[in-house]
Amino acid sequence: NPASGDYFYRIKSISNNGIVAYSKLVNIKVFNRTKEIAVINNPVTTNTIKLQINDSKTGLYKIRLLNNEGQTITTSTIRYQGGSATVSIESSQDLLSGSYQLQLISPENKSTSLKVIVQK
Repeated sequence: NPASGDYFYRIKSISNNGIVAYSKLVNIKVFNRTKEIAVINNPVTTNTIKLQINDSKTGLYKIRLLNNEGQTITTSTIRYQGGSATVSIESSQDLLSGSYQLQLISPENKSTSLKVIVQK
């Protein structure tokens, strides 16, 4: 969780014969995180969906994965402690290629739907 600001990086490489070289200096600007929940491996290629949660309400989240017909494929719950977190959701069924909706119910009963694309 880097703070906002400018960060400078470069790569140091050492060849097999001991020669040291450095890459160009690269400036990375980090801005304030926004409150959001996003699928970070979209399109999904396995039965695992990874969520990134940033600065949302702490507590227990209920999760449902729905197919295009509105049928529930899998359900789970996660406990979010705050800050920035990555959460993996395993589907209890084999996911087929296609479009799904991931529904999250927050501790304050607010519903968020995210589109999930599965490509296998």
